[in-house]
Amino acid sequence: MKLGVILMEFLKADVNLKLLLIILVISIVFISSSVYYQNKIAALQKEYDKKIESLKNIEEKMLVKEKKLNEISELKDSIEKDKAVLEIGYLTLQDENQELKVEKTSLMEGLSTRPFAKALCKKTGNVQCLN
Repeated sequence: MKLGVILMEFLKADVNLKLLLIILVISIVFISSSVYYQNKIAALQKEYDKKIESLKNIEEKMLVKEKKLNEISELKDSIEKDKAVLEIGYLTLQDENQELKVEKTSLMEGLSTRPFAKALCKKTGNVQCLN
């Protein structure tokens, strides 16, 4: 009760001066809170900018790694294609080698039935046909 009475007397004494004082206090509180929150927001903005920069760096690194992985994948595909071609070539050569061995065997048999076969083998230096 006493506080209310004192406040009423304070306001009745000089209303304009008291009103000015109240407006001034409210303005100071408003300005100080504005400055405080502005500083807080600026700090948050700096932190946000740092994180954005960090994310950009990470994104660049990831793009470089992705490019390397794509190159490796392309090389792997190329190697698999080359391997398939070489396997086909190897199998072809293996078949041809087998055919030549069969042909050689038949020719050796045919040569052994001919007269003077041993002399011909000796002259050419083919040791296999001497056996």
